[in-house]
Amino acid sequence: MDVLQKLEVTLDEVLHKKAPFQLPENGKKSLAAAFWWIALVIGLLQVWAVFGLWHLGHVANRVVDLANSLSLTYGNGEITGHLGFFYYLSVGVLAFDAALLLLAVSGLKALKKAGWNLLYYSLLLNVAYGVVRLFTDSAVGGGFSSFVGSLLGSVVGAYFLFQVRSYFVGHKSPSSPKPAVSKKA
Repeated sequence: MDVLQKLEVTLDEVLHKKAPFQLPENGKKSLAAAFWWIALVIGLLQVWAVFGLWHLGHVANRVVDLANSLSLTYGNGEITGHLGFFYYLSVGVLAFDAALLLLAVSGLKALKKAGWNLLYYSLLLNVAYGVVRLFTDSAVGGGFSSFVGSLLGSVVGAYFLFQVRSYFVGHKSPSSPKPAVSKKA
């Protein structure tokens, strides 16, 4: 059993089986059936954000170039630098996360474990990114407060994800059972 599967089993134990508060079955059923819509909407919003942030980053760098050239012209030297590595890392992580969510849609709609797994990987990506942001400057949106916010968001997301996990591993199905087909004599 690899590390991600062991972590999945541990998180299922903590966030589902031993969780102090369980979602009601109807809530789990509805959430499992709606996960594909949630993944689709959030994935599309993230794609939109990626394009917007990519464009905004290039515009900001052009403004920095203009400000620096004016400053150099009047003998003051460069006044600021371009957007750095962590800005573009953030955009890349957001793009990868959007891809995971959009790839998960068909699996989630069919209540397949593969779709749920992609959401799980997206969650782990966000946790890893939160840890990376811990070591960035708080003036650019990083630092300890960013890490705590990321961690809290990931715990809440993991709670809901693991509350409905059983619907994607074949134990339960939120869709209503199909009526029996009668055979004509």
